[in-house]
Amino acid sequence: MLRHPVYAGVYVYGPSRTDPRRHLAGRLFTRRVRKPPEGWLVHLLDVLPAYLSAERQ
Repeated sequence: MLRHPVYAGVYVYGPSRTDPRRHLAGRLFTRRVRKPPEGWLVHLLDVLPAYLSAERQ
């Protein structure tokens, strides 16, 4: 299912951080940890054309 906020017309910056302790050899993106929406640096509603409503996402 679609999980990225851009599909609901929301621009976000900083939804994840890296944690070097979670690195698995030979695997990409294993260090990435998603932050809760309260921790995102930028969260702008209704600035992009939406494919879904924010409630449905």
